[in-house]
Amino acid sequence: MQNNMDWNRWRGTAFLSVVTDGGCCHQTLCMPVKTGLQMIQTFFKWLGAIPLTLRASFVCLCSMAALHGQETNAVSPTNLLQRAWSEFSSNEYVQAEESFRIAILAAPTNANAYAGLGRSLYQLKQYPAAITNLERALALQPGHTNWLLFLGESYSSAGNSSKAANVFQQYVSLRTNDDEGNAWLSFVLYQQAQYDRAASAAKSGITLNPSNTFCFRQLGYSLEQLNRHADAVQAFRHAIALDPTDGDTYFQCGMSLFPLGRFEEAATNFETACAIQKDNRWAHLMLFSCYLSLLQPQKACQVFPAICAIGRGAVMLAYLVTMGTLLLLSFRIHSKPFFGRWFSVTAWSWGQSDVGPKAFPSIRFSLAWLAAYGEGQFAFLFVPGMFSRIKPAESLVAIATLASIPVLIVGMLGFHRQPSGKPFAWPLRFGTKKTLWLGLFGLVLVWLFSWVYTGLVQFVTHHTPVQETMTLIGPGLKTHPLFSFAAIAIFMPVVEEILFRGLLFGALERRLPPAGVIMVTSLVFALCHFQIVFFIPILGVGILLGWARLKTGSIGLPILIHALNNGLSVLMVIFAS
Repeated sequence: MQNNMDWNRWRGTAFLSVVTDGGCCHQTLCMPVKTGLQMIQTFFKWLGAIPLTLRASFVCLCSMAALHGQETNAVSPTNLLQRAWSEFSSNEYVQAEESFRIAILAAPTNANAYAGLGRSLYQLKQYPAAITNLERALALQPGHTNWLLFLGESYSSAGNSSKAANVFQQYVSLRTNDDEGNAWLSFVLYQQAQYDRAASAAKSGITLNPSNTFCFRQLGYSLEQLNRHADAVQAFRHAIALDPTDGDTYFQCGMSLFPLGRFEEAATNFETACAIQKDNRWAHLMLFSCYLSLLQPQKACQVFPAICAIGRGAVMLAYLVTMGTLLLLSFRIHSKPFFGRWFSVTAWSWGQSDVGPKAFPSIRFSLAWLAAYGEGQFAFLFVPGMFSRIKPAESLVAIATLASIPVLIVGMLGFHRQPSGKPFAWPLRFGTKKTLWLGLFGLVLVWLFSWVYTGLVQFVTHHTPVQETMTLIGPGLKTHPLFSFAAIAIFMPVVEEILFRGLLFGALERRLPPAGVIMVTSLVFALCHFQIVFFIPILGVGILLGWARLKTGSIGLPILIHALNNGLSVLMVIFAS
């Protein structure tokens, strides 16, 4: 009842609006007008019997039809489409959408109008509606291949990469000479993790158009996922040559160079990416990592100055506290193992007189010294201004030497005073002549094995493997040969043997059989060198050094063999350069 009363009130208002002009009611109406008004009143009475919802919908539809009728009567469908496409070309997508809808009302079977509406909706990011209209356009005109491309783009933007791949595959089969279709096909295949097919599609696009930057980028992305980093670098460099302003391509090229160990080239790309995309935090982070890998702490701190200042102070403080504690414990004579015991003494005693919970050193103490040595190298890397005038290669040797000093002092003056400090006792013991000659012969065998291993790696990878450490110290050997040679061939072997064959070997020999002690210490020794390719040869050197320690009961022969190994390696680098 209330609805009917509201409708009658609205009907009366509408009626008055018909006969009212400028607020003044005409008292005299001609007969045709009266007849017309009577017809309107009859129509409203008939309309009042219809439910309110249906009445409102009917009135709205009549109004829209009247408006569209006026529009379509004034402009032909051809002119409507021309105006709509003009608006689309001017990036007026909202107006273009309205115009295309009016054109569809005027010509419901016009495929071009549906295609235009679909493209306008795509630009307005209404992807499901865009897909519906583009599919309708293709249903009306199946031979229009360009609409397939737009449909594939809509499916891709809507997140349906599977249907997008099917559409682009159909488009490529129809337009075999179109590189853009191959580029989009590569893109959606990459989204589906089909990297081989994605790379193949990108290569097809490049063959058709060698200046297609998008294809080169997609090829680089796909090759990167296939761990073909060197090939990915070449693809990204082609893309950079075509478009030097794309910061993302520089970033991706740097990401491909980084796992290859080409840190200097990677840093150059990350620098450019940071300059173009100043808010790219990942590019800044990778640039920071490259500077650290190149041993350029000053440049690294320029990337994140606040974080570096805090981290530098924290690392140096932690190093000083740790080293101070270890030095105090090392010079004090203890009858109990330092930091408690991790492992209980087992039946593997083998008659040694110093087996038991009061023996020196403990595993925790040994690992603490190993960690402190590594922490020292990291801490000295960030000392402000210490190495600002030293080249990166020279900085590596200087950092390692500084971190070695505490270990050398405590190894020479502290460890041998402990109850089980015989391996550190001076003068160092080298064993019998037979043991000495067997150790030197073992070093020759290790070198022969390394030579064969290097040749095998070169045969498999088609690249000559080079130890990263030797590459970094090469320039330092040219500028300061005596200092670098002394640090690498003398200081480093002494320090490493104190830590590995002295402390760690002594902590494990009371808990593991001899073969187990040699293998564990050799594994830790090889892992701490961070040489992935040369892990096996370094492991072989560690086994030889462990055997020498077991045979002599001293770190003297391991130091001698280690020094000869490093010295020969340095001499080879010098003569090779």
